[in-house]
Amino acid sequence: MMEPEQPRTVEQIRGLVSWIGAGRKLTQTGKVTLADARALVTLLETGNTIDPAVGDRTFKTKSSGSCTT
Repeated sequence: MMEPEQPRTVEQIRGLVSWIGAGRKLTQTGKVTLADARALVTLLETGNTIDPAVGDRTFKTKSSGSCTT
């Protein structure tokens, strides 16, 4: 018997819990590191933008707290 399709949020939470495992390093201000934020955006398919481009300029994201949707 196949399981009913799970809502996307449940899939994302399971992916996050699996990714965290035994724990992850945080910044001194208690945020996820930028490298980990980049990985999570891809893994969880959040749609957030890191290093957004406007015209021919790219704005480097400096904190995981400033990733935009």
